[in-house]
Amino acid sequence: MYILGINFSSHDTSACLVRDGELLSFIEEERLTRQKHTSEFPSRAIAKILEDARITLDDVDVIALPTTHAMPLKTVLWFHLQLGIRSFVPLLMKHLRYRLKFFRTFRRFKSRINTKKTKIIFVEHHTSHMANAFLVSPFKTAAIFTVDNNGDGLSSRLGIGDGSSIETLRTFPIAESIGNVYYLTTQFLGFGEESGEGKVMGLSSYGDPEKFITVFRDMVRLHADGSYTLNRKYFAAIPKGVLNCDVQLSDYFIKQVGARRKPKEALTQVHYDIAAGLQKITEETVVHILGHLHAQTKLDNLVLAGGVILNSVMNGKLHRLTPFKNIFIQPLSYDGGNAIGAAFYVWNVVLGNQKRYRFESCYLGPEFSSAYIRKELQDMKLPFEELEDPSARAADLIAAGNIIGWFQGRMEAGARALGNRSILANPCIAEMKDIVNNYVKHREPFRPFAPAILLERVGDYFEDALPVPFMERVFDIRKERRGEIPAVTHVDGTGRLQTVSREQNPRFYELIKELESRTGVPVVLNTSFNIRGEPIVCSPADAIRCFYSTGMDALIIDSFLLKK
Repeated sequence: MYILGINFSSHDTSACLVRDGELLSFIEEERLTRQKHTSEFPSRAIAKILEDARITLDDVDVIALPTTHAMPLKTVLWFHLQLGIRSFVPLLMKHLRYRLKFFRTFRRFKSRINTKKTKIIFVEHHTSHMANAFLVSPFKTAAIFTVDNNGDGLSSRLGIGDGSSIETLRTFPIAESIGNVYYLTTQFLGFGEESGEGKVMGLSSYGDPEKFITVFRDMVRLHADGSYTLNRKYFAAIPKGVLNCDVQLSDYFIKQVGARRKPKEALTQVHYDIAAGLQKITEETVVHILGHLHAQTKLDNLVLAGGVILNSVMNGKLHRLTPFKNIFIQPLSYDGGNAIGAAFYVWNVVLGNQKRYRFESCYLGPEFSSAYIRKELQDMKLPFEELEDPSARAADLIAAGNIIGWFQGRMEAGARALGNRSILANPCIAEMKDIVNNYVKHREPFRPFAPAILLERVGDYFEDALPVPFMERVFDIRKERRGEIPAVTHVDGTGRLQTVSREQNPRFYELIKELESRTGVPVVLNTSFNIRGEPIVCSPADAIRCFYSTGMDALIIDSFLLKK
């Protein structure tokens, strides 16, 4: 049985293919269109997935669609009423226009499907998040928490997963959204583009969280029953033309913290402190909810999904700040991953299959053969060297201070490069952080880089000796080790690590092992193979274009070396 999961009701559109309960592939549409966080229908991703599986749409038994547009109209009306009468009509019309666009797109796609053979099943947004967290986790039973900006008229959902079933315990309405607080404060700080929340998370390490925490605690009020509410005086509707409206932080917030920052305006200590206060209230809110969830469920296992769960700084503290003993953080926790959640909800819950898939790898995208890559290089008339041992040569180059592009095997899914579409450098060279930010990534100087470390050595360098295979958590680097790896040590002494095992990624593991033999340090600086504003590279042509348009020194693509 084939189940095609498609996310296209929001940003980060994507598709996945499940065969008899096994996840074969997953691709974000952005990787193929080269438009970051695209909302386009994932037609290219679907075509590529079907092509690689050597099937057609006629071979698909079920199409699973996570969507916010399946929610009842009364839920939509109530949500917009809560934001105020003045903004009710424009916000409602904006929503209805978006919903109409969704159904028009879906109707065009549906015309290509033999609906007598292929079933189409809609799965609610947060139900898809819950399934994406629990049904692919290593736990037979677990507490479930999903949290994002909005979806289905909700911002969060709490539940229990048991075997192949999911039960909802509690929901938080869209008007009470810690995800929206983070989003609006990100806008306030001048990071309006997509991925701005990740920048503010990095910025928060430079600030004093106590400076504005009383303001944020007045904005986000925690209650004894495990809930929270948002103080409405901190939010305002901003009409933009006829029948159009958005929401922003109000003038009252400005009185408490100061003026909005314009994009590209110089950052000051006030901005750092606002970011730090925002990060702290987010962590406090999530920990507050999880404490009550544990008291209610009495379970040791926890699974997490939703856009807020991309906050790796918060994630790295949850095992210390909550009573849960075992935590699975879905690395594809954002909306794009809901294609997977919807597909497995259909497989396990709707169809009643007891077989559970265990998510152990993000290497789910396209792969290109050596013959294909050789022909690409020859067609472009590029000089190259064929390597007997790519990992050893990469280690030689990195140890000597070179910055290399590293393109191997199947493309990883998600926001983090995990050693198949990566830019790598020597973490022992203190200046390397600024060099990569300035001349390769073309991004803000405060942005940190990730240390990829051999799994068996993680306890030697980090305070928490836990496996972090998907770069989903930030841990404290041991004080005595920070001087060894200055290029991947953030200003607050932390690092968003990736633990690498031989079983997980043999070639990347060997690269780090070879680098350790040259530098004495089992760590490499790892950042995504892209430049600011672009998605991670997918094809050899993408990698070659990025290599020649940046300050990288070398590119190892499969077993082929290109140097400038």
